[in-house]
Amino acid sequence: MVNELFLAMDVLPIYPENYASLCATKRVAEPFIQRAEAEGYSNVLCSYARTGLGYAACWQDTGAIPDFAPDGGLAKPTMLIGSAFMCDTRYKWFQSLSRYLDVPCYNFDMPIPPAGTTRRPEGMMHYLNYILAQLRGLITFMEETLGRKMDWDRLDEIVRRAEKAQALMYDAFILAASTEPCPMPAEDTFDAFVPASYMSGSVEALEFYQGLYDEVKQRVDNKVGII
Repeated sequence: MVNELFLAMDVLPIYPENYASLCATKRVAEPFIQRAEAEGYSNVLCSYARTGLGYAACWQDTGAIPDFAPDGGLAKPTMLIGSAFMCDTRYKWFQSLSRYLDVPCYNFDMPIPPAGTTRRPEGMMHYLNYILAQLRGLITFMEETLGRKMDWDRLDEIVRRAEKAQALMYDAFILAASTEPCPMPAEDTFDAFVPASYMSGSVEALEFYQGLYDEVKQRVDNKVGII
């Protein structure tokens, strides 16, 4: 994820996957999905993507938020940033959104190297240099689109905060996994990754993981299990 870059440049990231979930919860995703399929997108494509593409196609019809969009709809973005990280669909999805919404789009590649490759120093350096070039390209795109420069000192502070939060999350998970009785159920573990993915580098994420670790530690110290 590149939320740290967004924070450093005062960009508010909005994830269409999250809005698609809202549409499904409010039971209004189906019209967007049907519109996407009418546009030629396969019905086996990710429903997050179909909902987002159908929404954009409806927007293109009138140039405004669809009337039946829940919770006021999604505002038109300043720019679109896509990546294939952990989801191949997202790479072409955002290019399509760019055409519907007529806003600039940047797609960056974020590969997940095979474990064997990263054990070799030359393999690791290849991937590190490649990913660094992708991120520098993203920063250049944002600078040109927004008309302002990256604050590198601020980015450094945000990245350090993100690393501290990640360490607290890791420590909480390891503590929970290695203790009997287990102090945290699996469903809480699955939920707890969200701030690290969508709020990385924020003060709120750091506070959340500090609180998570403190709570798990308190339960361990007092032998409080989940049952």
